[in-house]
Amino acid sequence: MSQTEVIGNEQSEFSMAADTPTQGEAMDQIEAIRKKQLKMALGVGIPYFSFVIGIFLVVYLASETVTQVSIMGFPLHYWLVAIAIYPITWALFIWYVRKANKMEDEIEQQVGGQ
Repeated sequence: MSQTEVIGNEQSEFSMAADTPTQGEAMDQIEAIRKKQLKMALGVGIPYFSFVIGIFLVVYLASETVTQVSIMGFPLHYWLVAIAIYPITWALFIWYVRKANKMEDEIEQQVGGQ
């Protein structure tokens, strides 16, 4: 290799390095992304699990009242525990995945735009 090639490579590597964020900036971006994702996950997860536990507590604590109520021939506790939880879970799952994908697209645009 001649020195002009080496100098040319060093110059091109230097110009590429100027366009990319430093390691500290990249770590700050990763930390910000992680915090944003954690906030969203906890904001969805904690209320969801509270809701699920709440349904089971209602069925357990008010079992006499809940078992006396009937909808289409099935007792209310059956509807709450065996049927109602699934559509709610799927709807929440679909909403969460869409929101997470949107957030990742926004992050990708921010990182790609720098």
